[in-house]
Amino acid sequence: MSDTNQIVMMQGYSQSYLIAKDDLIPDNIQLGPNFILKLPFDQADEQKPEFGFANPGSDIAGAINYMETYLSSFLTSRGLDPSIVSGKGQIQKASSGVQKYLEMIDHFDASRTDYSTYNHAEKQIYKVIKAWHDGAIGTDLLDKKYQSSVIADDSEVMINFSGPEMLQTEKEKVELWNTKVEAGFTSRLKAIMALEGLEEKEAAEYLKEVDESETPEPVITMPFGEEDADQEERSK
Repeated sequence: MSDTNQIVMMQGYSQSYLIAKDDLIPDNIQLGPNFILKLPFDQADEQKPEFGFANPGSDIAGAINYMETYLSSFLTSRGLDPSIVSGKGQIQKASSGVQKYLEMIDHFDASRTDYSTYNHAEKQIYKVIKAWHDGAIGTDLLDKKYQSSVIADDSEVMINFSGPEMLQTEKEKVELWNTKVEAGFTSRLKAIMALEGLEEKEAAEYLKEVDESETPEPVITMPFGEEDADQEERSK
């Protein structure tokens, strides 16, 4: 793979060249879209200075294919499905829930490994914080709100992580809760609490405001003939 990578790199770059007499070659040459290269020459000389780029004719499609092969080999060596990364802008849909679950197992296992790593790190951080706290008690190094008694040596910190969740857009969340409410699996109050992140009391007030705003204003209707009688009475 290293040799192939070197070949792709060498074929991917063009090499600049300058043909001129030694005494006519500039001491400093700057290249780029914001620079102009001046090449002085003698009118009596038959050969004029020449500057250009030797283009190797890069195979862009081949380079992309190499990158996909390299990435596929790396993912396979880690026990992952190479299809989880695609440069073709296509997504692979599962034909069933079981297949989707099997595809997500690798992600779940990786998450569990992260849980173990962060769990250990959090406990080590707690030990450092505890040592600083106990050492700074009674000094100006510790803010007043953190002044307390010495933390027990056998104290521990418990780490809880939320389980993996599928990413959902706001529209998908609303449609999901709306389906549950229509099916009778939950209440509108529970849906408001989940969607708006409110407590039960706040959600009840919010729901009350929504219901009141949707209540149509009463329309006063008068029996036929009474309207003419009122107009005649006002004209008098």
